[in-house]
Amino acid sequence: MLHRDELSRARQRLLQVQAERQRLEEQFLAHHRLLKGTLLERPKACLKPGCKCTRGEAHPPLTYLSWSEGGKTRQVYVPAADRDRVRRQVAAYQVLRRARAQWVKLQAEALGLLDRLEAGQREAYPFGGGGG
Repeated sequence: MLHRDELSRARQRLLQVQAERQRLEEQFLAHHRLLKGTLLERPKACLKPGCKCTRGEAHPPLTYLSWSEGGKTRQVYVPAADRDRVRRQVAAYQVLRRARAQWVKLQAEALGLLDRLEAGQREAYPFGGGGG
């Protein structure tokens, strides 16, 4: 059986974990458009005679959205007109994935705390070891 102070600390931490999980769950419920993946920027060089890229001056980089699907990496070109929107939606997706990972850790911690509280409050029967 856990000492009374240990039970109190476990209860307090469980309340903190519960509040943090609730804060994260509110993020999950927010209405954000999400794009799974990562943005990649690749230098562009056309190497046409007389072009600035043949003199070492780069063209603006090309942007691609990259993601994994069915064990394979997929990529799609992102036109300049869509870059800001795609960047926002990828960032929102990554924030949500980090929040989800944190929520999973907190859930595991909460289960451990619940087990400790249960063990700390459990009594043996017959009470006092001498019968009823």
